[in-house]
Amino acid sequence: MERAVAESLGLRDQSTRSATDAIADHLRARRLLLVLDNCEHLVDAAATLVLRLLRAAPDLRVLATSRERLGAPGEHLLLVPCLTISQDLGGEMCEAVRLLYDRAAACAVARRAGEGNGASAAELCRRLDGIPLAIELAAVRLGSLSVDEVLERLGDRFRLLSAPRHLTHAPAGATGLPAAPGAPGTVRVAGQAAGRVPALAPGRYVQTLRGVMDWSHGLCTPGERLLWARLSVFVGCFDLRAAEAVCADGTTGPQSHEAGEGIAREDVLDLIDGLVHKSVVTVEPAVSPGRHGGSTRYRLLETIRQYGTDHLRAAGSSTGLLVRHCEYYRALTARAAAGWCGPDEAGWLERLRRELPNIRSALDFCRVRPDLAPAGAAIVVDLTRTRCWFFGSTLGEARHWIDSLSPLVDPALGELTVMVPVMKAFVALVQGDHSAAETHLAECRAVVPGPPRPAPVVYIEGVYALLVSGDPACIAQLAHARHEFAAAGQTGDAHMATMFWAMAAAFLGDRADARLACDTYVAEAESTGAEWARTWAQWCTGLTELLHGEPRRGLAPLCDALVRQRALDDNWGPAWSLETLAWTLGALGHHDRAAVVLGAAHRYRRATGARITELRPFGTLHARTRAVVRERMTAEAYTRAWRRGATAEDSVALALGIAHEVRRPADG
Repeated sequence: MERAVAESLGLRDQSTRSATDAIADHLRARRLLLVLDNCEHLVDAAATLVLRLLRAAPDLRVLATSRERLGAPGEHLLLVPCLTISQDLGGEMCEAVRLLYDRAAACAVARRAGEGNGASAAELCRRLDGIPLAIELAAVRLGSLSVDEVLERLGDRFRLLSAPRHLTHAPAGATGLPAAPGAPGTVRVAGQAAGRVPALAPGRYVQTLRGVMDWSHGLCTPGERLLWARLSVFVGCFDLRAAEAVCADGTTGPQSHEAGEGIAREDVLDLIDGLVHKSVVTVEPAVSPGRHGGSTRYRLLETIRQYGTDHLRAAGSSTGLLVRHCEYYRALTARAAAGWCGPDEAGWLERLRRELPNIRSALDFCRVRPDLAPAGAAIVVDLTRTRCWFFGSTLGEARHWIDSLSPLVDPALGELTVMVPVMKAFVALVQGDHSAAETHLAECRAVVPGPPRPAPVVYIEGVYALLVSGDPACIAQLAHARHEFAAAGQTGDAHMATMFWAMAAAFLGDRADARLACDTYVAEAESTGAEWARTWAQWCTGLTELLHGEPRRGLAPLCDALVRQRALDDNWGPAWSLETLAWTLGALGHHDRAAVVLGAAHRYRRATGARITELRPFGTLHARTRAVVRERMTAEAYTRAWRRGATAEDSVALALGIAHEVRRPADG
């Protein structure tokens, strides 16, 4: 739960601290309202998180929807009202009827003769208790039935409305209300509130929503009902390819569906279309046509998804569908790793970020199924290979999953046995956790004692020598790993070895080594069309110019890297591009400007949790630049400039403007 909150807050944390501590630190001095929706299945976890955050952030207010009270100190209960049903004295249409007509119009339903006065519509809305979800589902039926006909069917299919459970049957203070979009519910406010609103016993509303769901379910075809249940394994959104792979059976050709026997792959689209028209499935339009992330996405509202899950479990099919769900995302991440450092690289990063809710669900399932632990570990390894965790600034999550799954993996599983400790060591290294990195590096060597050691082990030894020891021997190690990866056809791994080889040569090598490695890296990145790789190639060019060439000539590639990183919505890369830009400005004697950009870089590092002082070559140059800049400025001027960068609304835009000012005389 805490990771979902961190993601919603845009918190990019790469540190070793817990997600809860990162959120608490982020909110400590802020005044804001945090909304936690659908807490009923995580009441204890939500209560613990809320209590921790309220203690850390005195100006925080939390709004939580749940079927149960959280039990947090200072909690107040508020009943979410239904839409108004009575007509306004001025003749204005009430909220419920207006929603009914608006949703019907959205479904291309023409207003029927005789319904203009709204009397029947108002009666329908009254019978539905003004619940938005119920009204929206009823509006869909107005394409084939009149309002009066819907009212007649409502009496037969929705008996719970006319025979509500007595309100006194609900225990005092209980709500029982599903916290779902469009349904009345109870809101808990933790922290200070204007006043207390007593909980209302909700029996009839519970039955109302269940009745609406049952009614809508009954109006679906057998095939749609079967697909509805199967789609409930998806968390968040999904695309048609995922639905076809997970929900369709292995058979082809028309299926009967009369007894829910199965679903043919070619039927999935039509069945989804039917569920969309019945407002069971919602559509999220494509946002990036032509790229992996650009396909239309679908979603089940949480209440609708839970209803489908109940039916799936009742049919005894949930385990099999969850296995297929896991297998699909295992194959997806494997394809992403195979396509890494290619023309679809940015598309894969974008797609994987949107697929993370489903990937997390698959990993959770793998954790409780020992036979699927290798699949889960492979998913984490491939996501680390693709740098998905970096792109999304969730390295802490990568470490969480790989630490959870690796003890369950059979040590005799070939490549995976090597790659798991390698990736554990890599994540720890980048986080600046030297102790853990050394432990995992020892695991790598124990798995493959050698020599010769396989390329992944040589690679991670080289990265360790660069980031921890600052040993120039890492240049040859990384060059060797690069060659071995390339010979084995592992393009993505070879690319990462090339990047670290170029980085090591720039930091620790001579001019010839640095130029050769940098030029090789840039040529490879350009030839592959890999957009994220290009940003790092440009960064490496700027670093190489700073340390072995003309620092002023490094400004252009560093600015280009920042522009590309922002276009990709990358929050990890700018932390290092801004830092290197500050080093360059300091080397050029623009100390006041360097101080501003140091502040901007600090802001990005803090957001991602990057620990520059624990990454030896980076920490050395950072300390050197900071010392020189502070020596050439008064303490007050430095602090003012640094804060300007650290608090800017758009730190990247500020840094780009500063670099443009410095470049302009030379360009002219």
